[in-house]
Amino acid sequence: MSSARLAKASDFAINGSKRVAGKTLASQIWDVELYPEQSGLIGVPNIVFAIHYVDADSGKSLSRTIVAEPMLVFAYLPESLKGTAAYIVSDNVQVEDNWSEPKSEYQQGDIIKRTLIITADDTPASHIPPFHAKIVDGITLVVKEPQLENENNRGESRGQITQELTYIIDKPGDYVLGGEVISWWQLGGGLKQNRLEQRYVAVIGFSIKNGYQILLLLLGCGLLGLILFWIRTRKSTLYKQAKHALAVKDWLLFISLMYRKHDESVSPSRLKLQLQSEDNAKQGRKVEKQTETLNRLFYYLFSKNSAVELKTTQRHSPNESRVTNHASSTETNDIDKNSSEFKSKEGKLPSKSDLTKLLKATFKQ
Repeated sequence: MSSARLAKASDFAINGSKRVAGKTLASQIWDVELYPEQSGLIGVPNIVFAIHYVDADSGKSLSRTIVAEPMLVFAYLPESLKGTAAYIVSDNVQVEDNWSEPKSEYQQGDIIKRTLIITADDTPASHIPPFHAKIVDGITLVVKEPQLENENNRGESRGQITQELTYIIDKPGDYVLGGEVISWWQLGGGLKQNRLEQRYVAVIGFSIKNGYQILLLLLGCGLLGLILFWIRTRKSTLYKQAKHALAVKDWLLFISLMYRKHDESVSPSRLKLQLQSEDNAKQGRKVEKQTETLNRLFYYLFSKNSAVELKTTQRHSPNESRVTNHASSTETNDIDKNSSEFKSKEGKLPSKSDLTKLLKATFKQ
């Protein structure tokens, strides 16, 4: 038949007997299954049986031909099966998916074995479609010829197909094997599916895929290292400059570096975190003490520079009288006296120990 296939469910008939019009007759029942291969009206032709028997009355060997009547069958494809490439028609389908022992890591050239067994009730093995495993780039798949097996037991038939697959690893990388879907149509139950187990395979070694990842990781680590080096170098440079300024008593540069480091460290976001912390009171007292030391140095420098500026504003002319010079000298002495009083009150130089503690606390040394 061009539109369907006919197949015997079993190679053996079911023998029996019955009485018709007072005569005992022998009987045989053959199960013939029809498998449509396309939708539409299918004409089943006559089936011819050639019977050879011995006549009980005469004892002669006779032959007789029996012709079964033709049939018309309408086949249709259910809507849920449209788009499904391969499926089995059976009320019960069982699948066994056996893999070789897994490894934590694989190497190039390793082999993974897989055995798949599909069993379907009331379906011959020849009508179970071959299994098509998912193909993965980087792994070679070798499929052996499937083994077919049919089983019949008191009118119950079962078909089984066994397929052995071998995966050969060609390239390093991360792979996902398996995960295929086995579909079958259950009469009266509709479409059924069984998704097979997935197997994750990690193959060590260098590949283009993980090479890009390693390159990006190295670039990121290199960039982070440069940033940390720049921060540390910059911090070290500021600290060395401030330490040198303290040693040579360059107060202007020392104060400038202190305030510069202070402005960088105490940003609004860090100040907010300090205020929200549990020891913000202790931290506040510490910062206040550091600020007091820095202010004392600032006032000392301010008072000293103010006194020097007042002294240098005096003008002396050789043509002026001694009285004028005496007055200028008296005025200068008054200025020195006032400057000394201002210096003693507001411009006392902090001790070197306090300045060293301030330097270390500011730069966290």
